[in-house]
Amino acid sequence: MKKIQLLFGILVIVLMSSCSFTEEITIKPDGSGEFIMSYDMSTMLRTIQEAEGKKRDPNKKMSAPVDSVLYYNDLIVGKQDSISKLPLEEQEKIKKLKDIILKIKMNEATNEMIMGFGSTFTTIEDLPNALERINSAKAISNKDNPQYDKINESAIAKSSEGALEHVTFTYKNNTFSRIYTAPENDEEKEQTTTDIEDVNAEISEMGDAFKEAFDLMTYNIVYHFPKKITSTTHKDAVISEDGKTLTLKLKFLELIENPDISSLNVFLEQ
Repeated sequence: MKKIQLLFGILVIVLMSSCSFTEEITIKPDGSGEFIMSYDMSTMLRTIQEAEGKKRDPNKKMSAPVDSVLYYNDLIVGKQDSISKLPLEEQEKIKKLKDIILKIKMNEATNEMIMGFGSTFTTIEDLPNALERINSAKAISNKDNPQYDKINESAIAKSSEGALEHVTFTYKNNTFSRIYTAPENDEEKEQTTTDIEDVNAEISEMGDAFKEAFDLMTYNIVYHFPKKITSTTHKDAVISEDGKTLTLKLKFLELIENPDISSLNVFLEQ
């Protein structure tokens, strides 16, 4: 049994190396907005199908593409009668999820599979609370799921979950900032070092071939603003043609080793 669990754990890590993460923030004119953390598992899906020896049957009717956004608040309103019959503790847990957003994009024809968890926020300073709501929603959605538990044990998964732990967001005077601040106390410093060592150890167990796959993992930052961008402090950031979206593509392992490479300021039109 332990060997099976170990093999499954290794499989999870290998599949995660085929994923990319996208941190997406949309800010509205009043300063409110949405935060979405998406996982592009398209490559992982193709890997699974190839491993199972599956080939697309040309005669089989494909499922219709899915590209939807689900707002939990709409579900809560629609199921209010059923929710009111639950124990108060359960009702409170559900109410805390009212700001949660779930994005799903699937296309069987192109093997595309992207899933994202997110939350609305009233101001950018409320983002830490939004992240807590997202984590709670993910935990509830995957309750009693052994695969989810196994994934959570992976150092790679933990590092992706903690990517925003020491990041501060601000938005004022037409300036948006995403700043990483290194931990100051010894306990947090030690934990950060341990996390990096755990990630490297996990990758080493896979061998050189899989190291190349992990090197290709990306962490993408996409920010949408209500005004045009005049400039940014990050040399690798790309501004869209309409001037309102900033995109930054980082190597995931480099981000884990040096989180400060994600720090930036974005200056908007007055």
